[in-house]
Amino acid sequence: MPRITEIIVQSVQDAVNAQAGGSQRVELVSALSEGGLTPSIGLIYHTLQKVSIEVAIMIRPNNISFVYDKYDLEVMKKDISEIEKLDGNKRIVLGALTKEGEIDFEAVDYLIKDTKMPITFHRAIDSSKNYLKSIKELNNYKNITHILTSGGGAKAHENIQSLNDAIEISNKTIICGSGITMETMKKIASSIKSDKVYDFHIGSFAQNENQVVDVDKVKELVKSNV
Repeated sequence: MPRITEIIVQSVQDAVNAQAGGSQRVELVSALSEGGLTPSIGLIYHTLQKVSIEVAIMIRPNNISFVYDKYDLEVMKKDISEIEKLDGNKRIVLGALTKEGEIDFEAVDYLIKDTKMPITFHRAIDSSKNYLKSIKELNNYKNITHILTSGGGAKAHENIQSLNDAIEISNKTIICGSGITMETMKKIASSIKSDKVYDFHIGSFAQNENQVVDVDKVKELVKSNV
């Protein structure tokens, strides 16, 4: 199975360009400068209407932290229920931690118990107190199929051993993200020892000078990600 090149998008045009460049999945966010927040329902609807590739929709109400109070969780739950109603090739992206830096299983269970959509657990995992323990704990969730991670640090290419360990112990598809460029993607791919499938997640490197996803850049990334 080939590796998927997932492109971060903030508009319908971004998603259309990513698909035209050969990307097999996009992650739809707003406020990328703040790490990516939940996009509007209008943006989600029209993106799902315009592309056939999978759209991974960020569920993150604020950039304060990955620790959420009951009001945050109610907002997230409502967003998920509204997205569930929309037609299209979609999944959701979420994550939550306790104040102690553990995965907040109570919050995760509350958010996902009524959804049939596949789920990616996002980079909250990189802020967890015990990275590999947290990776392994997610094995218990059937509908969490992917984990987006930099290997527990700031940049993926600086944490290759941790990424390799995560790929080995997880029954999910690991998506390597943060600081991914053509060069770092090749470095990671040449260094990962595992035979299991993993994907790449690319943000600003796929954009042009106007911060719009560039079709030709995506084509180059997809071609290199084999």
